Amino acid sequence: MVRPAFFNGIVTGIACALFLWTSNANGQAGPPFRSDEPGTPGSGHWEINIAGIGERNPVEGRYALPNLDFNYGLGDRIQLKYEMAYGIYQVRGSTPSLAGGVGNSLAGVKYRFFEKRASQTGDTNFALSVYPQLLFSAVNSSVRRDIADPGQFYLPLECSGRLGPLTFSGELGHWFARHQVPGAWVEAAVLGHEFSKESGLFAEIYHTTDIQYGDSRRVPDLTLGVGGRKSIKEDGPYSCLRWLGTLSCRQSPQGLVRNGSPI
Repeated sequence: MVRPAFFNGIVTGIACALFLWTSNANGQAGPPFRSDEPGTPGSGHWEINIAGIGERNPVEGRYALPNLDFNYGLGDRIQLKYEMAYGIYQVRGSTPSLAGGVGNSLAGVKYRFFEKRASQTGDTNFALSVYPQLLFSAVNSSVRRDIADPGQFYLPLECSGRLGPLTFSGELGHWFARHQVPGAWVEAAVLGHEFSKESGLFAEIYHTTDIQYGDSRRVPDLTLGVGGRKSIKEDGPYSCLRWLGTLSCRQSPQGLVRNGSPI
């Protein structure tokens, strides 16, 4: 999901993505990256991501198999989102165990409140959006069994634009603390180059700072990522993209790989 807990060791994931859209927004965040940007699917169009994501270390592992992400364009500036997963929690060692059930859900509404387009091409040169999101589990027992996370609210401000041949996006957000769940600040940026409307290569830096409950300590976490997208089929409002991304964490050796292909 959006706010995963990274473990020491190797983190791997495989994902497939099917995008259905006709948006002219030049976005580069979103899959395969952790951050997002102001782009929306476009009025009356869908963007659907289907993924399998895993995080593991020698002691335990957490998986979302599958992770389903549905996005719908309500007008040109609004995106409705609902994401859900089947969660699996694995404990290894002398007393191994395996639990599965309904995992995290994420619902949100993105609103692009500012947009500046080039007068000649009509491409978006700069855009701003807000994207309030609610993380929750539809089944309370999943939280008790460590399959899903406790409910939490996330409020980010996002931007995207162009700097000559480069495109960029940025995200500044806050996870609000709730009961024993710590709050966190998120700062992220993606920079890359679009070789054409069908392909591009990008790099991401994603930094979070957890604010421990009942304590003034701050726990930072930094990930770096490289990824790209390639359009392999486009038919009217339907577009299939293949994407690949890798992430690694500075605090402990680990990585995340996401690979997408048409369905």
